[in-house]
Amino acid sequence: MSRADSTAALSALGFTALEAEVYSVLVEHAPTTAYRVAQELGKAAANVYKAVESLERKGAVFVEDSETRLCRAVSPSELLSALEREFRDAKTRATDALSKLGQSAGDDRVYHLRSGAQVLERARAMLGRTEHTALCDLFPEAVDALR
Repeated sequence: MSRADSTAALSALGFTALEAEVYSVLVEHAPTTAYRVAQELGKAAANVYKAVESLERKGAVFVEDSETRLCRAVSPSELLSALEREFRDAKTRATDALSKLGQSAGDDRVYHLRSGAQVLERARAMLGRTEHTALCDLFPEAVDALR
């Protein structure tokens, strides 16, 4: 995987572009200083220092508590496991909080769904509430996606 691929993947997980770039460099070149990371990326050192601090708060990097302040990335598997655990916990909290809200009655209005993923999720929700039989006229790809 290239650095651009890893940066895009981390950005999709909520990292800023710079945090993703810094983490990727640290995976490749740790231990090193934030200044060297800034040189490697061609970015302002002050911005890289802020990104390293943010990554340290997120648990993505370790910073040596010494004069040189060497930085090391947490292993990708450890980072991704922690992110997955945090997401599951946040999802559980959101599910609990949202289930305590009153659900409005059914809605027979017509809405425009703007993405295929949104259509599939809505179809899954509707099929999940089916009590007996659902009659659907679907293309084979949609049937596979709904399984």
